[in-house]
Amino acid sequence: MTFSPRVVDIYGFCGQSVVNERADGRDLTKMITRPWSSKKKAQVGAEERLRWARDVAGSIADLQTGADVSGTAAIVHRDAGPSNFVVAKGRLKLNDFNQAIFLKWDRKKEEICPYRQGVFCGNDGRLAIVSAS
Repeated sequence: MTFSPRVVDIYGFCGQSVVNERADGRDLTKMITRPWSSKKKAQVGAEERLRWARDVAGSIADLQTGADVSGTAAIVHRDAGPSNFVVAKGRLKLNDFNQAIFLKWDRKKEEICPYRQGVFCGNDGRLAIVSAS
């Protein structure tokens, strides 16, 4: 997946194993919850938080708009959270696609096929259909 600079490049996978771009070991959870120094309180500045928000929103948008008429699939990550964003090549990137679904391109309608997932709500077991199209 080299179409987005905000998504970790995946070079190959087999079963439960994946070969992807090297990250430096930090994820957004660790960056948000940095240890506070007793001498000096480490604050994350507004500019840095805005850059993180831009990278997070951009990576999700890139996944969902990656489809085109050539059949390239858009992707529903289904597990995007702070621990799924890592630092690679000095920038925040989306990682961990073990729950992802690749959406297909409908050549007749010339659009992405909609994503539907059953979600159980409440204790009564009723099914709510969630659709993203």
